Amino acid sequence: MRSPWIADEQWQALLKDLGQAGGHERLLGDMLAGRKPAKADLIRRLHIEPEKKRVLLVVASKRLPESAKELVQLARALDFSPDPTSLCLRKILE
Repeated sequence: MRSPWIADEQWQALLKDLGQAGGHERLLGDMLAGRKPAKADLIRRLHIEPEKKRVLLVVASKRLPESAKELVQLARALDFSPDPTSLCLRKILE
């Protein structure tokens, strides 16, 4: 059984990476960390590479359950690359 701290560590690492990325990724990190209001319509319009954005939308959907349906819908639309990440996302989104 995995420790809940592993998830916390990974969450903090994600927020740190987003903060260091700059631009729209930094803005998303600020929203996910609670430093800025999280707005699903803004998250959907952020200019982030589709390969990254599909994963980040799924993460955002878990943190913003009230907007999960629309965020997951876009994540599915952006999941057009047949790669290992795609297989993982499909399993999560089932």
